[in-house]
Amino acid sequence: MLSALRLKTHYILKRKQLLHIFCRRKSVNYSAFVVLCAPRTGSTLLHTCLNSHPNILSCGEILRTTLAQQVGKRLAPISEWIFNARPQSIASLGLKLFYRYEHEKEFREAFREVLVDDTIRVIHLRRLDLRRMYVSLLLAQKTGVWNDMKVAKKQNLLPLHIPVDDFDTFCRDYIQNWYRANKLFEAHEVLHLTYEDLTSRQDEVLMQVQEFLGVKRKKLFSLLRKQNPENLPQLISNHQEITDLFKKKYTPIWSQHHKNKN
Repeated sequence: MLSALRLKTHYILKRKQLLHIFCRRKSVNYSAFVVLCAPRTGSTLLHTCLNSHPNILSCGEILRTTLAQQVGKRLAPISEWIFNARPQSIASLGLKLFYRYEHEKEFREAFREVLVDDTIRVIHLRRLDLRRMYVSLLLAQKTGVWNDMKVAKKQNLLPLHIPVDDFDTFCRDYIQNWYRANKLFEAHEVLHLTYEDLTSRQDEVLMQVQEFLGVKRKKLFSLLRKQNPENLPQLISNHQEITDLFKKKYTPIWSQHHKNKN
């Protein structure tokens, strides 16, 4: 089954690449979108699921990867090389837009382009369980593995001891960034999603995403699997201390805002 999905994924992606090169009939008649988020919120899972649709092209972290290939150069306006003419089979086209891009000089202009163009639809993705999000971020930083296409050697790292003050700062900063991004893009069409819904109700949520993007709905899939399935005591040595802080200080406001957005 996995081999069949790999072949299907390869075929869909290769077909889109070849069409972009050889197709003469191109247009900009597609829905443009960004996945607005912070790292470790499920954006790569969503990106790979969207790319399993034959008429959606998700470019993922194309801003970062392109800049890495153009050392010493500035990124051209995204309207010239991302949101440009595409094969008519592409019904929706998008990329990831991290919160931090607003402040990083290499990406600031691209962030602003998206911000001022309110025809670009925004999938605002967040994670409710900030404990697991923080552990996922720390492990990715320590191992250099950001998705499950590579094997992360984390056995000797677990369980992690997390300083409470560090976690407190992380939670405060993340929630502030989410609120700010939410306010900045209020003029856009916005679909609010959570990592928890994406992983627990994947088919239903992906149908909702496709409807938001205005494409024909299909059953989507991803080859990615959860990177850190261990329970909290296995991940965090002082998990009770971290959980007490999270539940007392952040769960009430975070959960309430989640209810208001649904």
